[in-house]
Amino acid sequence: MSPKPPAPIDRPKSPRHKARAKSGAKPVAAKQPTLRDLTRQALAGEDLTALANELEGTSDRSAAIIAAAAVDRFLEEAILGRLVRNDEDTKANLIATGGALDGFFAKIHLGFALGLYSDKYVRELETIRKIRNCFAHSAKSITFDTSPIAAECNTLSARKYMGGNASNRKRYVAACQAAIMLLLIPKFVKVATGLTQKYKPQLDSLEGDIHNLEAAMRVLAGTADSIDIKILQEASSKPS
Repeated sequence: MSPKPPAPIDRPKSPRHKARAKSGAKPVAAKQPTLRDLTRQALAGEDLTALANELEGTSDRSAAIIAAAAVDRFLEEAILGRLVRNDEDTKANLIATGGALDGFFAKIHLGFALGLYSDKYVRELETIRKIRNCFAHSAKSITFDTSPIAAECNTLSARKYMGGNASNRKRYVAACQAAIMLLLIPKFVKVATGLTQKYKPQLDSLEGDIHNLEAAMRVLAGTADSIDIKILQEASSKPS
C-alpha cells in the first residue's frame, strides 16, 4: 500500500470522526430538584395568589402551616438580602441542615439582630411560629378555636384592627400577611433606590422643567413682576 500523501499546508485540519464523536455524545441530564429544594424556592406573585386561594378552602391545620411557611420563606429572603456576602456558596452553607438559617426560630432572631424589625415584632413572629408548630406536630384534632391556640391568636396585633368579631383563623392569616408585607419593605426600598440612581439625571432635568414651568405660570397669573426671558425660552423649547 502506498503511503498516504501529506495534507496541503494551506488547508485546516478536519478530523474524520470529530462530528461522529459529537453527535454520539450523551446529553448531560438536568439536575432534578430535591424535596429540600422545593421548600427553599422563592415565591413569585402567582404563588401568593395560589396560596391565598388554597387557604380559602383548606382545614385550620393546613391554613396554619401554609401561611407560616410563606412568612418563613420571605423572612429568609429578607435576611439574605441584608447580608454583605450572599453568594450561592454562602447561602448554601447558611440554609444547610444545622446552618444559621435552618429553622424558623433562628431566622426570627437573626432578622431582629439585623434590624429588620423591632423587639415587639419578634413576639408577633414567635406567636406565629408557636401556633404553626402546634398544628404541625400535634396528633390531636385541633382548630383555631382550641383553647391554647385561641389564647395565642388573641395576642396577635391583628386583633387591634380587625375587631373582636374576627375569627381566630382570620386573625392568624392576617398576621401572616402583615408579616410578609413588612419583610418585603427592604426589597421595595432597594428597588426604589436603584431606580432613583439609574434615572437621577432624568429626574433632575424634570425637576428643573417643573421649576421653570412654575415660574412661567406665576408671571401669567400676575403673581410675579418679571421673569428671566431665558427661562421662558427654555420652557417653550422643550418637546411636548
